[in-house]
Amino acid sequence: MENRAVRGGAIDTRYDSDNCGGCGNECDPAQACVNGTCQTSECSPVCEDPTTCCGGRCVNLLTDTSNCGGVRHALHGPDRPACSGGDCMCGTVSCEGTLEDTCCTDVCRDLSSDILNCGSCGKTCNTGESCMDGQCMCGSGTGCPAGNHCCGGLCTTVATDALNCGRCGNRCNTNETCSGGACLCGADPGCGTGGQCCPRAGIGMPAGCAKMNCASFCWCGGCDPAINWCTLMCVLGTCGSG
Repeated sequence: MENRAVRGGAIDTRYDSDNCGGCGNECDPAQACVNGTCQTSECSPVCEDPTTCCGGRCVNLLTDTSNCGGVRHALHGPDRPACSGGDCMCGTVSCEGTLEDTCCTDVCRDLSSDILNCGSCGKTCNTGESCMDGQCMCGSGTGCPAGNHCCGGLCTTVATDALNCGRCGNRCNTNETCSGGACLCGADPGCGTGGQCCPRAGIGMPAGCAKMNCASFCWCGGCDPAINWCTLMCVLGTCGSG
């Protein structure tokens, strides 16, 4: 009974019972060709053309997603790409099914270096990291914990780091803190580029940004409590009333 494995129009001597391991080498009717060797078939009755015995069941190597083109040659990728003619199809192209060529959402991806699909489909490296051999890397070390950024080769908690607040290189002003990825001056938003955050100076003098103009109870033109804390009017950086 013929048991022929065909891939791309050519006989595959690893699984062809009429040419097992070489042209013209026929297996006995009760045997199957596995990796080029005639072996007693696990399937009863023996599989008929065009199927091959795989793990005790008859499968078609041209279409079976768990044995595409060869016994136990399972397709790689979470999308379970189609098996057509013994080739693993990803959309309209065929991926090799290796780490460097895996099907992710109908596109062949290199999981060894793709920062959006590092080691597996959909695994995204943190900001600033690279993907090497399927592993997210920060500098010469392993990837950072989730939510961190890799800043200058170091894992950084951008939610609280005043030197990298919200993103790498975003430095808060002196006396400001970083909370939730945003610079704060006391309980208020940060003072912005070139701004001056005045620290709390005692009862009734909370932290705040120095301003050139403000109505009352504010830091006026600087952070010296003796001359810059205004209880009434601040005009052009000058305190009008102490």
